[in-house]
Amino acid sequence: MSDSPNLALGFPYGGVYKTWAGAGGDSFGRLAPRFTSFGAVAEEFYDADGDHVFVRGHCHAVSKSGAESDARFIHLWTVSGGKLTHLVQAADSHVVQLAANN
Repeated sequence: MSDSPNLALGFPYGGVYKTWAGAGGDSFGRLAPRFTSFGAVAEEFYDADGDHVFVRGHCHAVSKSGAESDARFIHLWTVSGGKLTHLVQAADSHVVQLAANN
């Protein structure tokens, strides 16, 4: 990604990152070890205007204790030159926080 990924504030390790590698390592890289399984499941895609795509889905997680949770999210992606260049994420952060502490 060439622009700043913006992960939901309140999401564990959420915030604005300068690079996708930073978001992957500093956010998801720190979050994943708190679970036995954690992943995003895209459910629907919406073309907003040719330069933006909305994705609705959920994060499915299995905690270290075996508890499962699903947290809804919506992503707004900016597309430039056929590549994803920017992400803004909104998510049900409370559900993820509870699961991460379970």
